[in-house]
Amino acid sequence: MFHNGEVAWPNDHAEAAINALAAAGHEILGLDARTLFPDGGVTEVPISAGAFRSPSAGGDDVEQARLDALAALPFAKSEGTHVLVTW
Repeated sequence: MFHNGEVAWPNDHAEAAINALAAAGHEILGLDARTLFPDGGVTEVPISAGAFRSPSAGGDDVEQARLDALAALPFAKSEGTHVLVTW
């Protein structure tokens, strides 16, 4: 059974979330930039996506996915108020 999901983090918490998920053995599959508006509206822009592998239990895939997510993070933060992290 795979344990995956996605959560949107405020931009200033996204890096810590990526690192914590990877430390727990979760492979980051992608990032989206999300903007939340006061009226309840939301926009979302895909920023990065992994190779669409099945989530692994750890190892090199997890570390490479963490590095890829961190590399894409500045762009995600520039495009929205939150970063949606999918693992």
